[in-house]
Amino acid sequence: MNEWVSVKDKLPEESGTYLVSGKRPDSQAQVWVCSFLCLGIASGWVNSCKNPSVSFWMPLPEPPEEET
Repeated sequence: MNEWVSVKDKLPEESGTYLVSGKRPDSQAQVWVCSFLCLGIASGWVNSCKNPSVSFWMPLPEPPEEET
């Protein structure tokens, strides 16, 4: 089972899409999907939110299997 990781403890080691929790400047804490980019010595969260403040992250869960 995946667990939330604090950005104070660790950031993702690979670029990818993650489930994140944090606050936007104009709202309460929320959960959303966000991309993380690792570009050599620079890395950071990228999404359509203005100034997202990510506090926790975790890998996306596996999608459900479709019934046949």
